[in-house]
Amino acid sequence: MKVKLIIADDHLLFAHGLKELLAKSFPIEMITVVNNGKEAIEACLKNKADCVIMDVDMPLMDGIYACRELKRMSSNIKVIILTMHSDLISLSTAWSAGADAYLLKGNDVDEVLNAFDAVMKNKRYVCDALSHLIDNRDKPNQKIEAPISTRETDVLKLICQGLTNEVIAKIYSISCRTVDTHRNNMLIKLKLPNTAALVRFAIENKLV
Repeated sequence: MKVKLIIADDHLLFAHGLKELLAKSFPIEMITVVNNGKEAIEACLKNKADCVIMDVDMPLMDGIYACRELKRMSSNIKVIILTMHSDLISLSTAWSAGADAYLLKGNDVDEVLNAFDAVMKNKRYVCDALSHLIDNRDKPNQKIEAPISTRETDVLKLICQGLTNEVIAKIYSISCRTVDTHRNNMLIKLKLPNTAALVRFAIENKLV
């Protein structure tokens, strides 16, 4: 099956280089290059695209927000995040938004091709450099001696999406101090040192 692909990146030289690489490697019917998340969504709707490869940091609309919108419109659209962000929270945020693959711009060509091939076969893919962050996703959940509450779990999911205390507080109509209390309670219960460890916990226990 030939693929209709959208590439969204405000670094157009990089985007067109990626376009040439993929066009030579896969049976692609159409590749459209845009430079922000808003244009990516519009191009997907117009062309009935099968896959989108996009950066996170773009003008008008970032890649994570665009990913959420695309997945809300159709779970069949494959989204590959290709970014400079190599931290756990960025990966978790993209994963929570529904991304099918997460790559770094420093990855080699073979990894990009492998990721594209994987997502078109309905598999999720994380580049080798970050795979250790989610190695436990397919393993049995670890035993939790002090399970966190439903509200704490809800707050944790939003933390993993990169939302601030202020935004989380507005969503649940609670104070920022209460959000902080939930965060601190989870750290104490789970004996974790910081927010990054909380995010790792959420990933390992398939909460996101």
